[in-house]
Amino acid sequence: MTGSYPLHSTVHCVVTGHAGHWVSVRTASGRSGTIDCDLLHDRSGPCRADAWPRIGDRLTCTVLGYTRNGLIRFGLHDRP
Repeated sequence: MTGSYPLHSTVHCVVTGHAGHWVSVRTASGRSGTIDCDLLHDRSGPCRADAWPRIGDRLTCTVLGYTRNGLIRFGLHDRP
């Protein structure tokens, strides 16, 4: 896969959107990915969209894997 990142590597991303139960992000190299809402914070309980990072926010993410359609599954490197 072109432009793939090793598992558990650190990648800088920018938030590009919010959808359902995830946040969409893009890497500096242009790869798209997602962060599931339950991986955005260390607290338990329901995901609150008002607590999600804003579109345009820069995040430090960790590569958790890849979806079947090639999106990168990320977690936040330092969760609030």
